[in-house]
Amino acid sequence: MPSGRSNALRLAALGDGSPTASYARLSPLLTILALAIILLPEEASFYVGDLRLTLARAILLALTPISFLRLVQQAGRGAYRFVWSDALVLPAGLWMLLSVTVTEGPERALVGGGVTALEFVGAYYVARAFLTAHGQALSLARVLSLSIAVVGLLSVLDRFAGYYLMHDVVGKLTGLQIDWRYDERYGSIRAAGTFEHPILLGSACTFALLLATALPIIVRSFVFAGAVVGLLAAVSSAPIVSAFIGIGCLVYRRLTQGFEARWRWLLLGVATMLALLFAFHPAPFGWLIGHITIDPATGFYRLLIWQVAGAGVLDAPIFGVGMTDDWARPVWMPSTVDSLWLRAAMMFGIPGSLMIAACLLGACSRRVDIARANLSDPERRLGLALSLIMFLYIFLGLTVHFWGATWILMGLFAGMRAHLGALASVPAGASERPTYEFVDQPREVVAMQAVAHDAGGARRIT
Repeated sequence: MPSGRSNALRLAALGDGSPTASYARLSPLLTILALAIILLPEEASFYVGDLRLTLARAILLALTPISFLRLVQQAGRGAYRFVWSDALVLPAGLWMLLSVTVTEGPERALVGGGVTALEFVGAYYVARAFLTAHGQALSLARVLSLSIAVVGLLSVLDRFAGYYLMHDVVGKLTGLQIDWRYDERYGSIRAAGTFEHPILLGSACTFALLLATALPIIVRSFVFAGAVVGLLAAVSSAPIVSAFIGIGCLVYRRLTQGFEARWRWLLLGVATMLALLFAFHPAPFGWLIGHITIDPATGFYRLLIWQVAGAGVLDAPIFGVGMTDDWARPVWMPSTVDSLWLRAAMMFGIPGSLMIAACLLGACSRRVDIARANLSDPERRLGLALSLIMFLYIFLGLTVHFWGATWILMGLFAGMRAHLGALASVPAGASERPTYEFVDQPREVVAMQAVAHDAGGARRIT
């Protein structure tokens, strides 16, 4: 420690029964990764041979092996808590490589399937390994949601400029210009910000709205403002519907506090209504599309994609048809597949699509939104927000294909949710190694705090 005024210890034990609600220090590498995912568009890339790497991909490539080592070390110290997604994510990544190897050969598997697997599997394990203490997931949520809010506010410029302004600026700096196809609604193009498509910007803004519910009021207000602006600028119905679903669930949770079975009853109620709709309505999909989409024509086109591309998946159900865009379809139909689960089944077979979904569900296998969870109130709210985000990925995936930043975020969010589930499972009063945060205090105070902690057990001392 430096002389004079130095860093003091703010003690935040993992298992003291009253975990700190303050932000814990976040790894700089994890912070840089989060900022690179959100703030840097696809044009900020460089090539290593034939492999194009974004900064986020390069960081994941470096950190993924370190993440596995850190998890092994945590297990050796007894600091590791198993979550089902830990055992599901790596097999899902290996299946991606295997399926593309079978359909398109090992070279394509390394370049195409390997990058796709790295972005999902690597992001999950980086979050899982580098988040180790109470408060760190809150810090990461703050970085992610603030970054998305900034992009949401700046995305309005796309609609005024008539092109993707931030993509264009970065492309001119790097020399990598991408020929974007612009969609227009209400007299101007739909905004994309730094994301690869307007619907991906809208989805990220929806996720930021949910993350912000666990943050302080000032930060929450800014994130809400930026996320709502981004949602409106993207002009995409699926993220807007998802935002209403997420906010509705949060309101439902507030109205049913103390009722731990509330989510089971909610799922039962939704399942019952859907069953009645499909049982008695002559065209249930048409009714849903007509009532929840801004442009029903896009919804009906997605149904057509499911019919045409789904037939190809059924012809190759185990390993899929590969990552190629040259799949069997009418000559007038574009190669775009607007569904995460359908596209994943095409690239990795039906088992691959199911394994990805299982990873998202497995990340929520340990409960966090209950009184006995060993988490602070903000962490419980964040855990619930991340659970809703996992559900929304599954829901949106029926009509939205995620790639690029939102695909990486899916792995990162799953790792954050698994981390909070693992922390929640530590019994209250368990003996865990404390985590230390640093604030300005004299050296003498630091020594007194450390002695007090050793004598009195794990507690926060100010």
